Amino acid sequence: MRKRSLLCLSLVVLGSGTLHAPLSSLAAPATTPTVSAAAYRDQLQRADAALSRMEHSGRRPLSGVLQGLAKTQVVQRTDGARMTAGADEWKRRASDLSGGNSTRDEVRQAHQVVQLHLRALDEWRNPRVDQPGGGYYQNQDAQSIMRQLENTGQIRTVPTRAQQIAADVMKAISNFFKKLFGWINSLLPTPAANVSAPHIDPHLIWILFITTLLALLSVIGYFAWRALRGRYRRVEARREVRFLEGDDAELLGLPPDELKERARQWAREGNFPEALRHLYISLLLRLDARGVWHYDTRRTNWEHITGLRQNASRSALVQPLSDLTRRFDRVRYGNALCTGDDWTRFAHDVESVENNLDESNTVTMPGTPAGARS
Repeated sequence: MRKRSLLCLSLVVLGSGTLHAPLSSLAAPATTPTVSAAAYRDQLQRADAALSRMEHSGRRPLSGVLQGLAKTQVVQRTDGARMTAGADEWKRRASDLSGGNSTRDEVRQAHQVVQLHLRALDEWRNPRVDQPGGGYYQNQDAQSIMRQLENTGQIRTVPTRAQQIAADVMKAISNFFKKLFGWINSLLPTPAANVSAPHIDPHLIWILFITTLLALLSVIGYFAWRALRGRYRRVEARREVRFLEGDDAELLGLPPDELKERARQWAREGNFPEALRHLYISLLLRLDARGVWHYDTRRTNWEHITGLRQNASRSALVQPLSDLTRRFDRVRYGNALCTGDDWTRFAHDVESVENNLDESNTVTMPGTPAGARS
């Protein structure tokens, strides 16, 4: 942007000089059309109005406006004096456009140049009496314009303080590494003959660098994925073995038969997830009452089921209890759908477990557990 702004300023000065140079010093072609100063001013005013609208519009066809001005014309004043308005500046500016829809900065710069041409034309049309030869631009005027543009921040001829500091830091780092590599090179043995180093294609170096960088990022991403995945799984595991709270804890204080009756009532009302919950807790309490296990609220249901494997007479209950617990977890904690058919199969499996209990080898355990977790 800075380079383009300086180029714009140079074109302003060149364009102004072309506009106001005496006709005798500019050899215009014989076919160059002649227009009055008022007509030429109308052209500039139309371009000025179009650029003013274009600055506040999303569609900025700057090329069309510049092409309209890109023609060499002889401008004649009312007193007969003539000047040549060149087209090189507008053609060059049109060729430098970034695309069909120009940027707002390009439109703004072209607008400033048109306004400068208008002011220069007005001075030429109305020369001041105290200035010999009329109101022509002098060198000090161009310098004043440069100072004005620089003071208003439209152009910058020196880097900002932050840019200068960054450049100094990068230069210091570069010098440091040059000295470091020079010192390391001085420690290495010098070859007996001047053997030129093998030429390595820079593209190959870039390929090796990008490959190494991608491999490093892949390793970092893999370990990050492992860490996040493990954390997510731990959260899911804690969610699956959380303590029964609220209504679940209250249900553990009820007799198994009452819980089973409540389960049937919920099933008749069509609330099958609630019926499944009551029936499963009823089974936990019934197993505790028949001495299959001593239910400990500090242990999970899966830990109780694992403990049954150690007893040969009760190991047959491991498979059906695991299946029932897994279905209970999906409905209760996973919010899985529970239909009437699901409830019927679950109730049938619970009844099968209760019927298969060997009542002759069980001992009733006193007390009822006050809480459970799954």
